[in-house]
Amino acid sequence: MDFSAYSMKLRAAVRLGALLSASPDAIVANSHAGVVAHRAIGYGNPTFEVVENGFDLARFTPVASFEARAEAKRRLGLSGDDFTCVTVARADPMKDYATLIALAARLPHIRFVAVGAGTEALEGPSNFFGLGRRRDVPDILHAADLLVSASRYGEGMPNAIGEAMASAVPVVATDCGDSRRMLVDAFDGAAPAGVVTPIGDVESLRAAVQSLWADPERGRALGRAGRSRAESRYSVRANVEAWGRIYQRVMWG
Repeated sequence: MDFSAYSMKLRAAVRLGALLSASPDAIVANSHAGVVAHRAIGYGNPTFEVVENGFDLARFTPVASFEARAEAKRRLGLSGDDFTCVTVARADPMKDYATLIALAARLPHIRFVAVGAGTEALEGPSNFFGLGRRRDVPDILHAADLLVSASRYGEGMPNAIGEAMASAVPVVATDCGDSRRMLVDAFDGAAPAGVVTPIGDVESLRAAVQSLWADPERGRALGRAGRSRAESRYSVRANVEAWGRIYQRVMWG
């Protein structure tokens, strides 16, 4: 985290949490990156568990057909043929919209759609527009050929990436938080579900997005792999079972 970008209240809460961190029977983070980050700022509990986020696989689903994706694009005011990159993130320094907007400027043949609080006020090139806060993210993901996450810091296990994976949307993400673990690291021989690039590197992002624009079949393969990973590792059931194991250990040893 870059705490200088946030309020004194947040800094005070983090310090207080570190001071009290030895008291609970366990501390649970939603990411491996979160454990490392909290250890670094003084969270000293010897029992630090990770419970990865679970995603509603009945709500976030693959789009039914090419025609359905084209129709979802038209509902956003796009052409059904527009290659569309979606970002789901509030306007916040950690999400690094400056890099995303610079990326859009380098790829004028691709449309960029931002969803999240404050995105409606962002200024960018003509191929970039913000929708603000929305409640229909599953439908918007049906319009996406690609999800892009340009986060610079502060990520744990990004919900937007998990929701895109559940929706069989390929992902290009910076190497922030657990993004690499979610998308690329091999679990039981799982195929990659996206491409991970260095943080703040507009050219690497551009090359990754351009390569998937030029090779749509590769993008579809990454999307299918993402759905498979979500089903095997990131379901609500897997999340609940992980919490159940922690409760059993804490309550009954």
